[in-house]
Amino acid sequence: MSLDHQLNELDEILRDFLDQPVDGALVVTCEEVACMLLLHALEELDTNSPGDVVLPLAAAMASVDGFVASTVGGLAASLRGAPNHAELGAAIEDALASQRPPEERLDAVIDAFLGALPPGDHRLVLALVPLQIADDPGCRAMVEHLLQPRPRPRLRLILRDDRQASHVAAEHLGADHPRNHRLDLAIDHAVIADVAQAAARDPSRPPTERASAFLQAGYREIEEGHHAEAEASLAAAWVLAGTPEAALPADAVAQLRAMAGLGLGQAAIALDQEERGRAHLIAAFAELGRLGARAPAALRATIAGTLGRALHRSRELEDAEACLLVGAAAAVELEAVGEVAGIFTELGDVRWSMGQVDEAREAWSTARSAVEALDDDAQLDALDRRLQRPG
Repeated sequence: MSLDHQLNELDEILRDFLDQPVDGALVVTCEEVACMLLLHALEELDTNSPGDVVLPLAAAMASVDGFVASTVGGLAASLRGAPNHAELGAAIEDALASQRPPEERLDAVIDAFLGALPPGDHRLVLALVPLQIADDPGCRAMVEHLLQPRPRPRLRLILRDDRQASHVAAEHLGADHPRNHRLDLAIDHAVIADVAQAAARDPSRPPTERASAFLQAGYREIEEGHHAEAEASLAAAWVLAGTPEAALPADAVAQLRAMAGLGLGQAAIALDQEERGRAHLIAAFAELGRLGARAPAALRATIAGTLGRALHRSRELEDAEACLLVGAAAAVELEAVGEVAGIFTELGDVRWSMGQVDEAREAWSTARSAVEALDDDAQLDALDRRLQRPG
């Protein structure tokens, strides 16, 4: 099936969903690289449905709280200077400033837009399009909350989900829920990568969308081994995130830059530029520091673990140990067995090099317990050899 045919089919599905006589949800499962096509289809729906409000909220989801702050913050900024929408903009800013959970803040945004619709046949299409999902528990909780039945007859909810790791409970779909639908959007990777690159480099698009597109493109280029191109894309994401035009809240800037800095570090190291890679990773770690306890555990584990390994290679052992301890705590918090095994193995190696024999064995023992759950004989043998070292 050609790309044009798939896009036309997607346009028709979105149109049919909008025109269904009752409220409901459309779950679009697709890989990260296909998000740009979904956003393009939503733009077409908006153009062809002037009587309705089509509201796509797109950003990387390092955490649900950061996703809401980023997308709703950009929305509030766009309405702030519009005299016809001053009251709506104020309601959205109030929702953003509240201390309620992120899914309840989204509820307030939905209610504000529904309340601003004129009488008659006008509908709100709210599309949540996380370009990357790193906060699996938070995403599931948000979706569960949004799919609870409630009287919102003019709302059409679109949720982008991963194809491999579903965040939508099966109980919300199927014959018992005829208002809700699932669409699997499977499109050729190479074509999608080109679309994402085009979106990132389109200056007419909002800076927040371009920053997320550059971030997505950069990680895709890392997967494909195009590390120099990835550095350029991720550097653009870093810069765009902090521009005044993006008008992102400080936490959203820090999360996006932390993810960009992580990718920059990985790309530079793959190019044998260890020193530059460490500098990028240190910058990413500094962005985590700006977030403090609000930094998502998955991001803390990945950045701190990657930086700790890089510092170990450069023999900066005390700094490596400090970073690995941060990553270890986050991995334990996540109950991510693979991360626990990898980080505690590295932590033991660092401590052994520092002459901390007992502490090294304690870390390796923790890693071994995690590896037992993974049923990985090769890793078990490697850890057993470490534990049997004389010292």
